[in-house]
Amino acid sequence: MSTKNHSSEGLTPTITSILRGSAPPLAPLDPLRRYSIDESARYLGISRATLYHDIAEGLILTIKDRKRRFVPGSEIVRRSQVA
Repeated sequence: MSTKNHSSEGLTPTITSILRGSAPPLAPLDPLRRYSIDESARYLGISRATLYHDIAEGLILTIKDRKRRFVPGSEIVRRSQVA
């Protein structure tokens, strides 16, 4: 039985930091840009599941582009000011 090496050796610094649980710092938020679900959750400091729940409840508006869903930067700003 072979054992797999789960070393992060050879991976990019971003992937390595995510695997270690410390994602790279976020760039300044642009309210005119649209953000992926993952990016939006990171800016808001919530999990993806919580973000999807808030979207389903109508608390966060999104833009759908084909099969992908995005959150406008203005929504992230609005939502972060509500709390």
